[in-house]
Amino acid sequence: MVSRRASRPAVRQATPTTSRCLPCGTLSASACPSPSQYINWDGVHLTEAMYKVLTDMFLNGKATHPPFSYLSDMKLHCG
Repeated sequence: MVSRRASRPAVRQATPTTSRCLPCGTLSASACPSPSQYINWDGVHLTEAMYKVLTDMFLNGKATHPPFSYLSDMKLHCG
């Protein structure tokens, strides 16, 4: 998913990297310095930046068929 998003120049800068934010085995609750540059915190839990990428793919991209905008328009007009 990220590689498809990274191919778009406007999104490339905002796409998180594939590494985890916290080192493996870290039990500290302190945040990493730049969480917006990571896909997940600990290898499991996604960061806000990655949730933003997924949300954008769902709402504005081609992750759904028919597109989400079509479905929401149909819901508004048809009930």
